[in-house]
Amino acid sequence: MPQTRVKSRDTLGIDLDDGRVLFLPGGTITGTIFRHQTIVSTEASISLVFRGRTKSIFLVSTGQTTVVYRGRFTLINISQEIFSGPLHIPKDSHPRREWKFTVEIPQKIDPSLLPKYKAHESFIDPEIVDTLTLPASFVSLHGADQAFIEYYLEAKIRFQKDRSWVEETAKMPIRMLAHSRPPTHPASASFLSIPRSVSSQRLLPGMENAHLTTGQKFKKLLGASSVPGLTFHLELVIPDEIYVNQRPVPITMRAVPYWPSTHEALKNQPQKVRLINFKATLESRCAILCEGYSWAISKTSWKEKAVLPTTNQSLFTTIEIPFSSDEPAINIGQALDLWVESEGKNSAVFQDFTTFNITLKHKLNWVAKIEIAQETITFNGVQNITILPPIGSSSAPEYIESEFLPEYETDTSIDAVDQKGKPPSFEEAQGIEVKYKNTSQDKGL
Repeated sequence: MPQTRVKSRDTLGIDLDDGRVLFLPGGTITGTIFRHQTIVSTEASISLVFRGRTKSIFLVSTGQTTVVYRGRFTLINISQEIFSGPLHIPKDSHPRREWKFTVEIPQKIDPSLLPKYKAHESFIDPEIVDTLTLPASFVSLHGADQAFIEYYLEAKIRFQKDRSWVEETAKMPIRMLAHSRPPTHPASASFLSIPRSVSSQRLLPGMENAHLTTGQKFKKLLGASSVPGLTFHLELVIPDEIYVNQRPVPITMRAVPYWPSTHEALKNQPQKVRLINFKATLESRCAILCEGYSWAISKTSWKEKAVLPTTNQSLFTTIEIPFSSDEPAINIGQALDLWVESEGKNSAVFQDFTTFNITLKHKLNWVAKIEIAQETITFNGVQNITILPPIGSSSAPEYIESEFLPEYETDTSIDAVDQKGKPPSFEEAQGIEVKYKNTSQDKGL
């Protein structure tokens, strides 16, 4: 089944109070079930169910057969009766008939709804399911593969008409947020020290803006020993944890000279170091588990990238990096107004999480270009980083709109579009190249 969409008609609909759709575990949902259409029934009932589920979908094509592997876990399923008895709604009834409701959101999942599984069949150890809080809403798409966590309300009206029972339903998805935790002090961070050397006559005192002769350029190109060389370390401190919508992201930088490997003429001489370009990209890896043929567990994963935006691109030419072991580093994250953006279809950022069949992790890729004595030096790196829910959990990533997956006749753990042949086992399917238009498949965890 695809993600749940809003379903609201004159026959039955759901309105949430104040149009609110963002909620936290432990919160309360209030709203109204309504019906406009006429009805005369001596016996009718209206019920409401609040559901939460996590689902993963993985397609494998053999050329003649397409196999759909699925993983699904129900997190919560809370039902209540809203109305029972005779029901009469006259034609063109104004105002509409309404029934108020209140749903208390639990803090944790309901372990009784989970199927029995072994440790290797899930990212979550079955021994700790009693301690799990409700995960936040999530969606990630990669070609035909999907992973999502969703929560929604489903109302149902059931009544007698012409000696038979009639049912109408309405659905309303909500977005579940995750509780944020207060920042830790001091914040956890990674220290990087990257050695680099640069050689140029312009490093000499008074030569910063000198025009090099052809002979000097030739010596520099050959790496002649007469060309003075400077060795230094670029030091960075990058946080291990970043909150969604954190602004700015604190990244500090300085250049520290290493005099033992530096030319005598340059020792203890100050140098001007400028940051001329910096780009940070957040890479997310979504991995899923699905039930395969004969209960084999199929695994796949994919990557998405989001650039950390900065509003101060023009500051690149004015950011001077300290060149000293005694001076404090400069906060380039603050100077560039670097931040983690959660909105936007091409850059939606979700916090790290692990649930039964879906896990999301992040890495930070960065590239920095600095200039010393008109020489440009490029540094780059990658490190694991944890993305945390926004402080206050007042916002949520924008969902990426997706097309519906085709409906299959059944909703079992494995379906074959072409039923003529027996679907392959996952072990067989692993040897088959899966092709997607304009996408790249990243197998493995």
